[in-house]
Amino acid sequence: MKNILIVTEKASHARHFKKVLQTELDNLLIIGVGGYIYTPDEHKYMPNITDADLIPCKRFTLSNGEVGFILGEDTINATVKELNVLLSEQNFDVIINACDPDKNGNALFDYVNSLVHFDKNKIKRLNYINFDEKHLREAYHTII
Repeated sequence: MKNILIVTEKASHARHFKKVLQTELDNLLIIGVGGYIYTPDEHKYMPNITDADLIPCKRFTLSNGEVGFILGEDTINATVKELNVLLSEQNFDVIINACDPDKNGNALFDYVNSLVHFDKNKIKRLNYINFDEKHLREAYHTII
């Protein structure tokens, strides 16, 4: 039985993963980060965010060199605090990045990792295309 930490982008995703993986024998701890890394090319999808909204936001450089703006920083910081406590109390065999498999989800995980400093040898990426229960279980078994 492995001790596994799964990090998702949102609390609702964490709840769904808990439901889908509830029959697994591994000791699973699933946490939704909250917050979001917004990139300027998303304006067409998120027209309610204006340049003025972004001025006070902390910035984070994505792995592709783009600058992202951290939305919901207080929520992210609370999750980081919780993760630091968990990591000091437990030894996880595997840490799964289950944030959305797009540049923003990866950026959010990278940002959290820059604050928490997960053991890079323990990180695995859960790749999924949809939230279908069978698909998520298969993706989980592929990496575990």
